[in-house]
Amino acid sequence: MKRLVIFSPFHPPMVNPRSMRMRDLMLRCSDRMEVLMISNPARNENVINDNIRCHGFTMDPHHYALEKRHVLYSILKSVFFPDLFILNSLWHLIIYLTRYRRQEDIILTCSHPVSVHFAGLILKKWIGKKCFWIADIGDQFSTSGESLRDKLLHNLEREVIMLADRVVVNSDFLKQTLRSRNPIQDEKILCITNPAIVDFSQMKRIPGQQLVLQYVGNTYTPVRPGIEALRILEDVVSRINREGMNAVIKLTGKQHKELIHRFSSSSVVIFESQVPPEQLIHVYEKACILISLGNRIHTGVPSKMQEYINSRLPVIHFCENVSDPALQLLERHPDCLIFYTDESNPWELKEFITKHRKDEKNDEYAPDKDRHWDKLLDELNNYATGAST
Repeated sequence: MKRLVIFSPFHPPMVNPRSMRMRDLMLRCSDRMEVLMISNPARNENVINDNIRCHGFTMDPHHYALEKRHVLYSILKSVFFPDLFILNSLWHLIIYLTRYRRQEDIILTCSHPVSVHFAGLILKKWIGKKCFWIADIGDQFSTSGESLRDKLLHNLEREVIMLADRVVVNSDFLKQTLRSRNPIQDEKILCITNPAIVDFSQMKRIPGQQLVLQYVGNTYTPVRPGIEALRILEDVVSRINREGMNAVIKLTGKQHKELIHRFSSSSVVIFESQVPPEQLIHVYEKACILISLGNRIHTGVPSKMQEYINSRLPVIHFCENVSDPALQLLERHPDCLIFYTDESNPWELKEFITKHRKDEKNDEYAPDKDRHWDKLLDELNNYATGAST
């Protein structure tokens, strides 16, 4: 039986978009091929899975994605290219080559961090067609800047895309962006959306005295600060409450310090700590309208977007312009308000919120079927390892 070897510092049961994505992949591998993940140990997380091998430094799953303000971090970040995980990624490659490697292995590298792809790059350049390599890219490596670092990242991204046997992305927008920047064949790149980690088939709506506008997820600067969107929403909710409505804004997850400081004294904004995946269903059961915050500088789709769509709850999506990659995904959602923070009229928010004063929805759950891991895994099982296409 063929074996898929995954390189990623994030592993289940860590609550991280990449770990949840890899959990989905590993579950789909169960009846098709063997799977081995080479990852990092995680603080306060017990891995009960024979398919995961942890090496390297201990990860804090709740703080990696947040902005670091330490001077040492800034210095090291400016020294190591492409990111601080480069030595960790090379160590994982050495561990794989000396302890786990099989000749028939299929390699999958999952970013971010970008440096994870060095495992695939080195193996591909070393053993060529004998290595079938899948690069799962979560976000663009570089921005549109003209700095030396951005140029180096752009060149690295191009090399990964051109050398990998398959490129996997999590949104159609990112697929289009990468194809516009690189001469890649359409059949070589696949779009596989992030999985929803909540099973909504058993969700029971819990009516309450308040209309709950719920945000689920993390905020961090500069990618997803959320301050301007929350400022506009707070003002609208405060206004309609003065007219006799009882509405609150709840933010469940890890929020950055500036946002907490700005709204800590608000009468309508409530901060709630991160909850385990198995308890998230109860957060959605109490929600009336979901709040979505678009990414400002990245082409990736927020990891909770597919989950929001599967919930069938009304969604208010805050974004800056029509190039927001989440808009294509939200076209499938029947009850969504797209609000442009610099252009839209707050009156639209008020009208949308008051329209959902009473929630009488009772539509049936339709599980999401927008997945391509199965198709890719079936393809990998049907070709002879070493016959790169």
